Amino acid sequence: MDETMEKTILVVDDQDDIRTFVCKALESRGYKTLAACDGEEGWAMVQKEKPDLLILDVKMPKMTGIEVLANVRAAEALREIPVIMLTGETGDEDVLAGLTGGADHYLTKPITLPILLSTIRMVLGEE
Repeated sequence: MDETMEKTILVVDDQDDIRTFVCKALESRGYKTLAACDGEEGWAMVQKEKPDLLILDVKMPKMTGIEVLANVRAAEALREIPVIMLTGETGDEDVLAGLTGGADHYLTKPITLPILLSTIRMVLGEE
């Protein structure tokens, strides 16, 4: 079986078009995807599903991606889940908040599919 077939990726983004684009692109490459439309829903799903990778936007309703990241890193059962921040927040403070908060990678929108896929494979140890 292809290694990607076993990997589940949770995409948390309040923009429907981004969430749909990322999920469809990942599914077409054999990943299983889960999606959440805000930070609160994303945090609940990561606790329940324990995905292999978490892709988080930063600015979202109810709970920011930085808050979700902090919760994941504080939870012993979840802290090893790799996290990629995928966001429109490009300021140095935002990037540093994500990386010092424990994100494995910080990507900014707009993102190209080859860069996103390469980053996912790298973070999952598939490259």
